[in-house]
Amino acid sequence: MESTEQNKRLVRRFYEEIDKGNFDVIDELVAEQKLSRVDFIKMDIEGAEKNALKGARATLNHFRPHMSISSEHLPDDVQKIPAVVREIEPAYRLEYADCQDQGSRVTPLVLQFF
Repeated sequence: MESTEQNKRLVRRFYEEIDKGNFDVIDELVAEQKLSRVDFIKMDIEGAEKNALKGARATLNHFRPHMSISSEHLPDDVQKIPAVVREIEPAYRLEYADCQDQGSRVTPLVLQFF
């Protein structure tokens, strides 16, 4: 039970910090909590994904977690989010998930990194 409550507190703090414009919060939380592993990161934070990823540089390099990142908020998300991830950790493999048919093209709504 403590683990679940701790996770809820961390998620609340993450969103509070993002709302304040502090995008280094992932690396800060991982270091502060002395986490021994980070296996998965899911982001759907209304266009702040690129900045939040930049604030997870040490976490991505050290733990190389799988990620599911929303790419539907800003027009350049589908191109820019993978570029940010590759700049941090080039070994990530990208797959598209939850795509939307927009008539003349298909747009990925979620990017998955392995």
